[in-house]
Amino acid sequence: MEQILRLKHWQLFSLFLLGPVLMPVFTFLLYAMGDAAFPGALVLMVFALLISQFSFLCWFYQTGNVLSRYLPAGMEYPIRRFRARVLFAAVYTTALAAWIVAGGLELTEQGLDDPPLLVMAIIVPLHLFAMFCMFYGLYFNAKMLKTVEEQRELAFSEFSIEFFLLWFFPVGIWNIQPRINAIVAEPPVDPYLSGFGH
Repeated sequence: MEQILRLKHWQLFSLFLLGPVLMPVFTFLLYAMGDAAFPGALVLMVFALLISQFSFLCWFYQTGNVLSRYLPAGMEYPIRRFRARVLFAAVYTTALAAWIVAGGLELTEQGLDDPPLLVMAIIVPLHLFAMFCMFYGLYFNAKMLKTVEEQRELAFSEFSIEFFLLWFFPVGIWNIQPRINAIVAEPPVDPYLSGFGH
């Protein structure tokens, strides 16, 4: 999975946007086939989005995971907390998509049925926590990238541009990925931590 960090910016851009671009195409084609085929559009839309989401989360996870190996000696960041939060967001997203596909929300002519109040009471806090986890990941990856480049401790104001570039990744990936490519082209600080650079 670490090889995803070696992809070029245009390759990642294409991979991340695969689902959002294919989703309307699937919907249109299935809708054009008639009412009987339209419920299957939801399954295909979720599948296309999961491909994009999985690709993004692999890249997102590996960015923080691998860049932590390039930190200056004696500098440590809470990598386990980062991993746990990104993995929670990934598991939650996948579980929510599987629940929707399995019939958790009924598709009607008017759109999606309103879910029961109990379901919303469970989903809303989990969704908010997943959002928090992703923002923490943005913060962590932005700080990690800039810290590895500068080789010193930084304040948020010094890596805020990277934070927003990661947040708006369809634009930011064109700036961020070449910098990651340059970092992982070199061996890490401690070669025993990774196979990179060998």
